Amino acid sequence: VVISLFQRNGVLSVVKHFPGMGQAVKDPHIDPIDLRISLPEMEACDLKPFKDAVEAGVSGIMLSHLVYSGIDPYWPASLSEVIAKDLLQHRMGFAGIVLTDDLDMGAIESHYPVETLAERILEAQIDIALVCHRTEKIEAFFESVLKAIGKSPRIRQSGVAACRKITEVKRTLLNAPISQ
Repeated sequence: VVISLFQRNGVLSVVKHFPGMGQAVKDPHIDPIDLRISLPEMEACDLKPFKDAVEAGVSGIMLSHLVYSGIDPYWPASLSEVIAKDLLQHRMGFAGIVLTDDLDMGAIESHYPVETLAERILEAQIDIALVCHRTEKIEAFFESVLKAIGKSPRIRQSGVAACRKITEVKRTLLNAPISQ
């Protein structure tokens, strides 16, 4: 109800932190966290609120920075093609905007160079990468995105698709009548 009410009134709704952080015991603002749970375990509990949000037509889903090694042993969700594309978009049928949590958080910032972040995010078909606090990091990330797009037609296409998806969501929300 809340999601549809917001979106009917032109407010973008985003749920977070996919695919769930309920079992985390540490803070990803500081350190990387590996939740060693399998997909069936996750489907039994953690994915339910996200499935409900997708069915309600939520506009966006934010990925967590946790590693879910039972699903993708190599990358945190915010950089994982397996989680962002295969699980969220294909398996769960989510067609809205996929975004990262802040890439300045400790679980990410101190472990991955900005060039890797840009490439992974585009390869995983993530639409928006949040870099929230430091101008120099924002500029470095932007430059890395431009380089990544220039290196690979597949990555470039991912960037173009993200821009189209964001534009369509904005168009839909901006055309929403405001209810009294």
